[in-house]
Amino acid sequence: MQTISPAPKVLFCKPKEKETVTRSGFFLAEEEALAPQIAEVINIGEGVTYKPHDQIVYKSYTTSDIKLDGNEYFLINEEDVLGKVVET
Repeated sequence: MQTISPAPKVLFCKPKEKETVTRSGFFLAEEEALAPQIAEVINIGEGVTYKPHDQIVYKSYTTSDIKLDGNEYFLINEEDVLGKVVET
């Protein structure tokens, strides 16, 4: 299996599948692709405040997409992360 060792202040992430139906059964429109997305942090560069397995929120146009071993991943600068998903 291949992985990426990110540069400082960069996160290597795996995007979560986009939901096409809400919990109440409504289908989401194509425009929802521009909405913030959620991903799992796989690996981090030096100086990043997030950890592997954290769930982050990001805007999709700020990523550099990569395909490794048939799977989709991306690199994103820490400054482009909008926040961390926290269970309450």
